[in-house]
Amino acid sequence: MKKALLGIVVMLLLIVGGGLYYVYSNLDGIVERVIETAGSEAAGSDVRVDGVDVDLLAGSATVRGFTLANPPGYSDDAMLRFSELAVVLDLSSLDREAMNLHIVSVTARDPHLLYEMRGGASNVDAMREAVASDAPPPSDTTGTQMQLTIDSVVIESIGATVSSDLLPQPAEVDLGDVRLENLRGTPTEIAQQVLQPLLTQLAANAGRVALTLLPEDLRGAGAAIRDAADARLDEATQDLRGTLGGLLNGDGDADENADDESADEFSSAETDEAAAAEQE
Repeated sequence: MKKALLGIVVMLLLIVGGGLYYVYSNLDGIVERVIETAGSEAAGSDVRVDGVDVDLLAGSATVRGFTLANPPGYSDDAMLRFSELAVVLDLSSLDREAMNLHIVSVTARDPHLLYEMRGGASNVDAMREAVASDAPPPSDTTGTQMQLTIDSVVIESIGATVSSDLLPQPAEVDLGDVRLENLRGTPTEIAQQVLQPLLTQLAANAGRVALTLLPEDLRGAGAAIRDAADARLDEATQDLRGTLGGLLNGDGDADENADDESADEFSSAETDEAAAAEQE
């Protein structure tokens, strides 16, 4: 009986040990899947990373090649990318039973934004509206109920490429820094807490920069921009004429008569005003 109980205990230890070994040996891949799944759910657009390196002994993690895809209707290039995310962990406060993890800081290295304007709308605005929509938050399907606490997220010296149909060529600009603090929630909730203020600030900064670029290009390459604006106006006018063509043809005479009457009234008013001026 004792041998049987001892065998069961040994078996359980092997199962638990094997499970821990599996988690530890596959930790990088597990974290990578959580980041991609939670980020994609929160943004409504694909999040991809090239790789993750977790060093539990050093209390750190490195996420390499983070990219956030453009929303539908824009180019196939990544809208936002970081060459690296450096993460500092506080493993002394790790609560394995409650699945709580304290992250001291997340620092983005070489951040870059692609800001694409199409008319009066941009890719950042489109994604920001999708993230901030009234739809209920996405359920967390990352496969973990872990609760995260992040003291700070730092994204410094954000470079950006501003592309617009009103600009002769893309422009490289600096959008400054973004700092977020005291984030708490599941991985998907954390992703939303980061994306909403990040996209809002990036949209505001990039929009202001784009407005400063337009006058410069109007002075330096005004002909191209004016031609583009005239082409849009002509196209809109032709569409309007095509849509109302039947009505305009049917009422053409009446419209001409109305125009003649208006012109006569205007001419008569001018004559009266001129006469009054001479009398004075």
